[in-house]
Amino acid sequence: MFKKNGNSVSISQFFSTLIPIEDWVDMGSPTSYTEVPDDWWIFLTDIKGSTKAIENGRYKDVNIIGACSILSVQNALQNSHFPFIFGGDGVTFFLPAENVETANKALSYTRAIAKQNFGFDLRIFSVPVKDLKTNGKNVYISFVLNSNSKPYFLFHGGGITKAEELMKKNPDLTLPENYPASGSHQGLECRWNPIPNRRGLMLVLIIKPLDDSQAIEAILYRIQQLLPNCQPIQPEKMPVEWPPKDLKSEMRAKNLGLLHYAKALLWSGLIYFIVKWTKNIAGSAVDSYLKSIAQNNDFFKRDDNLRLVLDVSLEERDQIFEILNDFKKNGFISFGYHEANEALMTCLVKDQNEHFHFIDGANGGYAKAATMLKQQLA
Repeated sequence: MFKKNGNSVSISQFFSTLIPIEDWVDMGSPTSYTEVPDDWWIFLTDIKGSTKAIENGRYKDVNIIGACSILSVQNALQNSHFPFIFGGDGVTFFLPAENVETANKALSYTRAIAKQNFGFDLRIFSVPVKDLKTNGKNVYISFVLNSNSKPYFLFHGGGITKAEELMKKNPDLTLPENYPASGSHQGLECRWNPIPNRRGLMLVLIIKPLDDSQAIEAILYRIQQLLPNCQPIQPEKMPVEWPPKDLKSEMRAKNLGLLHYAKALLWSGLIYFIVKWTKNIAGSAVDSYLKSIAQNNDFFKRDDNLRLVLDVSLEERDQIFEILNDFKKNGFISFGYHEANEALMTCLVKDQNEHFHFIDGANGGYAKAATMLKQQLA
């Protein structure tokens, strides 16, 4: 049974009720998930016209605005433990009613920066969780604690898909254009260049269950057995390069000018030499930080779908497709995918110990996999 929860639960109170999942294969256990309270809200963002941005080679900019949607709210609330998930060209997160106004102001700020500095139209939607339940769906949440005791969240129950359906039908769920804006993107960092594959390609997958079976868990278990080390971020393979290709985009997202860009460029040059010459020294600060990056990232995640970014060989890709097509043929799942040579990493960094990294495939990643999935479902 999924665990129930009452109303009027703060972020910290809700987080304290969650039981961490310790292994991939436990992601499907109902006892690991807790119901989102009725008086909480679900927020969703996406970028209108992201397909055109991808065609113009601007997918990293799309990723950056998606990450800023989370970061701005984290900064406004001074809390990074509310449940969220990054989807490439948008994000989903949950907050109690008492935090809705603050979140809306922070998102309004991100929307203004997206339009002013990137030419993007960031769409912002919010729906009361009780409305999802009225429509027969719910949301349950758990989280995985990595080896550094950092949480990343998992979702269950079909409520996110229902929220997406509601927002398409009801324009009143959109944040008004004239909503007050108050926010900050301090903590955004885009200093790592795209991360090349080690084994053949970066495979981006979105797998949607079509029934209430344990298909997702079974697929995840089989992939884990097939690929015990498919994590796209490996400390020894991180591209130590200068200058950072996306530093200008970082400065635009922070709404900082040329002087700040010049300072950041010089500082990143100094860091480049430090990392280059000390990354292979076991136990050094750089060695420890690179290892923590490999732990503090979201290369696998679950909302109503399973989302993965995997570094695989061509043979391993074909074996994964064989597994997925077998489940698809039997009516258990549908799936979309995208193949890329590199992974993109967008970073939220407070300090050496407090950092998190969003992973996506280059040249469209999750956005292109989602498009394929929608075409299959249609």
